[in-house]
Amino acid sequence: EHFIMQVLVLFSAFFMASGLALAEQPPRYACPESEVDFYGHDIIHVMDVWSWQNCGMICTATQSCNYWTWNAARTECILKSSDAGFSSNGNSISGARGCL
Repeated sequence: EHFIMQVLVLFSAFFMASGLALAEQPPRYACPESEVDFYGHDIIHVMDVWSWQNCGMICTATQSCNYWTWNAARTECILKSSDAGFSSNGNSISGARGCL
């Protein structure tokens, strides 16, 4: 148990000293991603959402939401737990949590 703590401390110190802290990583996606659907991994579908910005706000306010997809044709916001289903869709705009 003590050995594991030492390894974690050294690992953390290395990343902090090297500037590779997770918070400093560049964004994985543009904000927003046009014509992209994060297909699957749905948490909830919210109807009558009139902009991708509102969808992003709903995601940010939802603790379990990590990603979102807004379907313009259906004015539907789909909150996601994962981005594993990245796919092209002309009616959709998607983003990561915090993209408003």
